[in-house]
Amino acid sequence: MNKIKLSISAPLYNESKNCVAGIKDMLKQLNKEVKSFELILVNNGSTDDTADIIEKMKSKHKNIVTVHLKTNQGYGGGIIAGLKKSKGEYVGNTILDGQIDGKDLVRVFNNMLKEEADIGKSVRVKRHDGIKRKIFTIGYESVINILFLTNIRDINGYPKIMKRKIFNKLNIQNKNWFIDTEIMLKAKKRKLKISQTPVIFRKRQGGTSHVNYGTAMELFITAVKTRFKGLKF
Repeated sequence: MNKIKLSISAPLYNESKNCVAGIKDMLKQLNKEVKSFELILVNNGSTDDTADIIEKMKSKHKNIVTVHLKTNQGYGGGIIAGLKKSKGEYVGNTILDGQIDGKDLVRVFNNMLKEEADIGKSVRVKRHDGIKRKIFTIGYESVINILFLTNIRDINGYPKIMKRKIFNKLNIQNKNWFIDTEIMLKAKKRKLKISQTPVIFRKRQGGTSHVNYGTAMELFITAVKTRFKGLKF
């Protein structure tokens, strides 16, 4: 049996109307470039037909692995649940709502390998998700860089991919939207080599985004708590 090179965890919450095209695109691009991979689809407590859809796709594609969570475990919790099932030498996460092109995930991975980096991530240089999201990103990025005396560009940019041994060492704990920030802060603290690839963040293809003002407040509150309590490895 061939060793799996790359495992990608993708959390899905009530994405029945939106995920099929994203899954097909990701499979198409990974099949072209990576070959030995697994796409882990995490049904994160969905109440629609997401579970049935991903099981049907799994029956048609050998590279798909499915994980079903009875209740929603949060964005970070969904990612972690998928990665716990992963077998790849490299592990990472993405979204499948059409905002990230499969080609860009492959570019992030290839650039990471080329640069011999510990972590590969995207930097969304052009965005089509609305002015409010852009303003929030700039504000949040500024707050994090001030609070933690660092300089991280597009902290929440995804996909993120890393060596499995790095994932194990970082001991990621946040099950909410702060997971991306936790990864980057711990990577900076450990002085890991980070590869950054510019990508275009496209307009969501359908369904409803789960990012809202409550998400923003959750992020800011978690950031402040983490600043004073410290990062736990």
